[in-house]
Amino acid sequence: MPDLIYVSTNKSHIVSTDHSVVTAYFSYNNIFRIKAIAIAKRHNIQRIKFFVDKQCQELADHKRRVINSVLNHQRKCIMLDKILISNNGQMELCLDPDVINKEVTNHFQNATGKKFDEIQMQSRWQQQYQPIEWIDPKWQ
Repeated sequence: MPDLIYVSTNKSHIVSTDHSVVTAYFSYNNIFRIKAIAIAKRHNIQRIKFFVDKQCQELADHKRRVINSVLNHQRKCIMLDKILISNNGQMELCLDPDVINKEVTNHFQNATGKKFDEIQMQSRWQQQYQPIEWIDPKWQ
């Protein structure tokens, strides 16, 4: 049994040579290819499991961020680099970021009116908001 198969133009030499080495090579190559495919599949399954677990952890920790990402919501914000401030009737342009943040915060905290503690309802609505007698207080 020869150790090497020579590539030549002598067709009869190739036909008469024992091809067990070639078949052994192809069978080992096939085994290695199957093993490599199995390793690649196992690696892909591990990566999929890792990213699914990571996504589940993100959902548990940061629900709002995940929902916004799934719904393709973009965070919208307004960047203010200058504002007009009214000081005693005089309009003043402000460019300082610290003052801008302070004034914007002050504006949004005080822009709406004060909350009323008690609202005076019209008499026809007062009766509507009275407790209904046939409702058991335990049900509330």
